[in-house]
Amino acid sequence: MPGARPQPPSLVGRWVVGARPRTLPAAVVPVLAGSAVAAGYGRFSLWRAALALFVALALQVGVNYAN
Repeated sequence: MPGARPQPPSLVGRWVVGARPRTLPAAVVPVLAGSAVAAGYGRFSLWRAALALFVALALQVGVNYAN
């Protein structure tokens, strides 16, 4: 429609964009690699892997918001 103004992103949309989802693999890959090494040694712990993944993602998103 000519003259129509574009809709601004929703509040949730702005938070998602601010988290920069394209950078999240940088937090996930080291946790997966460490979990694979732990599994190779027979020392894998699901709850520790899940906690490490949660912390890594939280740190990555927090840094993204700070920037």
